Amino acid sequence: MAIGERSIWLGLAVAGFLTATGHAPAQAQEALSADEVRGFFEIMGQDVTQAVRSGDYETLLDWTESRIADEATFAMSQELYVGEERKAFSVTSLDKQDMVRFGHIVLGMMSRMPDDAMQDYELTVEVLDVHPIGPNAATATTRFTESGRFAMTGGEDAEQSSAEPARIEATAECTHLLRRDEGSGDLMLGLSACEARTNL
Repeated sequence: MAIGERSIWLGLAVAGFLTATGHAPAQAQEALSADEVRGFFEIMGQDVTQAVRSGDYETLLDWTESRIADEATFAMSQELYVGEERKAFSVTSLDKQDMVRFGHIVLGMMSRMPDDAMQDYELTVEVLDVHPIGPNAATATTRFTESGRFAMTGGEDAEQSSAEPARIEATAECTHLLRRDEGSGDLMLGLSACEARTNL
């Protein structure tokens, strides 16, 4: 997904959001602040990092179910590199239910992995730009940086393997639509478009 295509896609999504909710962008006094949006993504990065390091993957699934809006759709282009050579390219589109199902699959897989399978994991989220688009809604541009070391063996099996854990680094630049939930007042992550690259 090229940057131009991503901007057009999100622009259409925002227009549809405003039309469906009847929100007018002129009501800037009620718009989400940049500090609120930055706080949302900062806490996301901290919570994901802590959950992965502690092996508490159920927390990630709970977050998906509670902080992603029901109408959310995620469009992502993903490049996989080994060194400087591109090995794979994919384009994915997921709705919330897809992400919940995928989360259950990952939870099942990771629960059978050794406790030290993922090492030195860290996720940071930098908010590059925030634009209010109406009361209780905003768009945000972010940069995700994810890193860690993945060991295929652990525990007692680690003594039987001399293989070093594989270093994984990934970055993604995304544009998101966020809104405040009318009931809880929490920020919800909505439509998102990302361009990602993973290095092995």
